[in-house]
Amino acid sequence: MTDTAALDLASLLCSRLCHDMLSPVGALSNGLELLRDEKDPEMRKRCMELLEQSAKASADKLKFFRLAFGAAGGFGQMVSVSEARELIAALIGDSGRITLDWKVPRDELPKAAALCETSDEPLADVFEKGLKTFRKYPDKTAQVVTSQRLATSIGLKRYLWALGTVGSSAPFVGLFGTVVGILKTFQSMAAAGAGGFKIVAGGIAAALVATAAGLLVAIYAVIAYNYFVARIATIGVQYKLYCEEFLMALS
Repeated sequence: MTDTAALDLASLLCSRLCHDMLSPVGALSNGLELLRDEKDPEMRKRCMELLEQSAKASADKLKFFRLAFGAAGGFGQMVSVSEARELIAALIGDSGRITLDWKVPRDELPKAAALCETSDEPLADVFEKGLKTFRKYPDKTAQVVTSQRLATSIGLKRYLWALGTVGSSAPFVGLFGTVVGILKTFQSMAAAGAGGFKIVAGGIAAALVATAAGLLVAIYAVIAYNYFVARIATIGVQYKLYCEEFLMALS
């Protein structure tokens, strides 16, 4: 990450923190003003309850931001999952509109493994298996990472066969239409007992349309196939470089 990108990320995080903290802190300020001017005991009691709720919301959000954005730079190699669950449950509250369905069975996760488990990137599975192997069998980490990377790259090609099949078979489908159109032309000539432009024009036109349609589909399919093949090859090279950096970081 470049210095400019890191600065932009930090500014966005600070902006998000200020945005989320504005509401509960503003409620604290308003509650204190009401408490200062209010003389009725019931209203003062209500103001105190609102102040307690706003203070709790502020504290919960600060704890959540500290865990979400500060855990990666803290000491230790583990992230407390139970703390994250408690904080998320506190943010949800008791409104009943949102139900927390927790899917993480463990109480702690390694920092890198936690990031891999929550990521949707295909390469995250490669890193996750590499981390698990490194903890148990460090000498086999490179082999596992390489095999998993190749499997991930192959997975990106799982639908390319359809484009390749369409690109290679569409001209033959057009040729078949051409043959059918010419057959119909000869049948029309045989039924009329004579030739001529009017008799053969319909069949020839249908044959040319079929040929053009088959070629058009084939051209677009081959272009798309070649694009995706080149794109997947580029991604495969990037994956290889990332995996090499990952193995170097582990060593």
